[in-house]
Amino acid sequence: KPVVNYSMIQLEERKFKVSFKPAKLETYSIVIKKEGRFAAGSPYSLVSVVNTSKMKITGKGLNEGEVTAGKETNFEVNLGDAGEGDLTVEVLDPDSQTIPVSVSRVDEIARISYCPSIPGMHTIYIKFYDTLIPNCPFQVSVLPSLPSTDSIVVNKRSAEMIATGQLITFSVDTTQHRSGTLDVLVEVTGREVELQPKIEQLEGVHEVTIPTPISGEYVIFIKYNRKDILGSPFHVLAKSNAAKITASGEGL
Repeated sequence: KPVVNYSMIQLEERKFKVSFKPAKLETYSIVIKKEGRFAAGSPYSLVSVVNTSKMKITGKGLNEGEVTAGKETNFEVNLGDAGEGDLTVEVLDPDSQTIPVSVSRVDEIARISYCPSIPGMHTIYIKFYDTLIPNCPFQVSVLPSLPSTDSIVVNKRSAEMIATGQLITFSVDTTQHRSGTLDVLVEVTGREVELQPKIEQLEGVHEVTIPTPISGEYVIFIKYNRKDILGSPFHVLAKSNAAKITASGEGL
């Protein structure tokens, strides 16, 4: 192999400092000679040169607001041209206790999975060739676990078929959840229309009102903390000929 340029400074009578700049990512061998003869132990152990700045890290396991206690999460490390070396990951909970981590690697992609058991700030250390990668450690705020969305109750007040122009009304009871965000999305099958549902909340019960300005099938998606609740989406058909629409049932 070609010789890499280096510099050498004498620090003391029998002590020298040698420096060199690797030209590319590869394995280097250090050979030391004195008066044409190998120094004791030369050549020395191979030095593996790595470049952690080439790494790319993605995945919800490092994203604020996307990690919940009691649920496994993950992220990926793309080693790219970082070089040869072992990847190690350590995750500490708010009590500085290490939690189990699974690392699987296929070629240059490493997938890291972990399951936080308690909410709060978690610290993630990622090392490559026993060196912390840039921007490490990472801080991830873990959210408290929430009851299943199956416990959320939707009380529909509108029939499955209404006259165009009438309001679709229903309530969503989330009182069993400590905190969260309710999202209601509306689509009209085969039509391009933007609708903004009106949502009013009182002590965990959300009153929802949706206008029906055009005829068509209204598809209503209800999400809590970005997850579909039980029964979502549900459908309401709005027709322009109100005279032919009848309502019946014990509730009337």
